[in-house]
Amino acid sequence: MPLTLKQHAYQVILDKLLGGNLVPGGRLSDDVLAREMGISRSPVREAISQLSTEGLVEYRPRSGAYVKAIDRTELEELYDLREALEGHAAGKAAQLISPAALAELTEVVAGMRTIAFECRSLSTHVAGNELTEKFLANDLKFHMAILQAAGNQRLLNLVRDLRIMTRVFGFVPVDHDLKVITSTYRYHATILRAFERRDSAAAQSWMVGHIRVARTVVLAGYDRREWDRDSSAPPKEEG
Repeated sequence: MPLTLKQHAYQVILDKLLGGNLVPGGRLSDDVLAREMGISRSPVREAISQLSTEGLVEYRPRSGAYVKAIDRTELEELYDLREALEGHAAGKAAQLISPAALAELTEVVAGMRTIAFECRSLSTHVAGNELTEKFLANDLKFHMAILQAAGNQRLLNLVRDLRIMTRVFGFVPVDHDLKVITSTYRYHATILRAFERRDSAAAQSWMVGHIRVARTVVLAGYDRREWDRDSSAPPKEEG
């Protein structure tokens, strides 16, 4: 079934948010976005309204819609929730995962291994745009497969929304180099082995550790971004 204009506008704006093209604190102009998409402003406004309901956009009186910005404490809280929920999901999925789902997860982990080898073959050992997109898509597929295996749709929806929020609010340009990609592959492979053993405690523990590594990287990037922003701001006048 084809997307409605509102659904299309929503996906385009969400992709811009996830890609860092629309940054926290940035204004969302329905007129500009509508012209970019070649559609009327009405479905764009509806899409922005939906993103506001989901907590990604805020309306400011007499000013318009802006990408919501959060402080460091709020970003840490989002990762606290992800640790608790995704760790629980991994532990649950280790008990419930079917042979078909386990085979799918094995294939996804093999895909990450291939991506790591591709990155290693590059002279810079830094993934370009195309390889980065493959890496991010594979990582998302891994986590979503585990949430599906846990058999709790509400949990899946909550974690999906949290992953979107941490990506948008904590977005910083990060070089996905061989170290980052290899570390991700190793965590995924270790979690997969816990699944093969039906070891719930190990699956939960390794998932929490995996998210904590991502948390450290994102918070360090957030701190750099705030430092750069403060350093580039003009000095305040005294008196």
